[in-house]
Amino acid sequence: MKEKTEKFKSVFLNFSSRLISVYKYYLLVFFVLFLIGFLTGLITASGYSKDLTCDNLINPYMLDFLKKEMTFFSYFLTVGIIFLLLCILTMLLVRNKLLIVLNTIIMMIFAYIFGFDLCVIIVCLGLAGVVCGIFFWGIPWLFIFVIYLIIMSIQAKRVICKDVCAKYSKEFCKLIWMLVGCALVIMLVSILLFSIIHIFIIVE
Repeated sequence: MKEKTEKFKSVFLNFSSRLISVYKYYLLVFFVLFLIGFLTGLITASGYSKDLTCDNLINPYMLDFLKKEMTFFSYFLTVGIIFLLLCILTMLLVRNKLLIVLNTIIMMIFAYIFGFDLCVIIVCLGLAGVVCGIFFWGIPWLFIFVIYLIIMSIQAKRVICKDVCAKYSKEFCKLIWMLVGCALVIMLVSILLFSIIHIFIIVE
């Protein structure tokens, strides 16, 4: 067991170091753009903090989930399928620079929604909103966004560098599905923990 743990640790550290060395500029650019979208949503929502209600959530599935109109499994399946489709479309359809720009705009829109809705949950649900919003939703979904930014970076470099970085992209693309799997596991745990706390939350 210890040997397997050490092997996994070694593979993970090697993958991380090579990922950063090969895609660092793409990751940096996409992460900055993600922060712009996220902070814009957060600041926009905070400007209306006195008038915010859960009905102001942009994500309709989150609103239905909070109002207990959507079950844990249906919510997980819905957001999981949306995330999978986004990853698959990114890998299959982003084939030129124009589509990279379009994909980046879509990512920033999702980042805006994430920031806006996070602020709404924290403001409207009080202490429960802080616990759920930050620890059981905010931080896990931040990791999910980072995984998606890695996938975007791999695909963007494949398009821009073409054959120059083919040996890298082929190697890293084998790990894309592992990243997607990790994101889905994080998503599942996040929604499960949220659901447990959600039992004690009443949303009108």
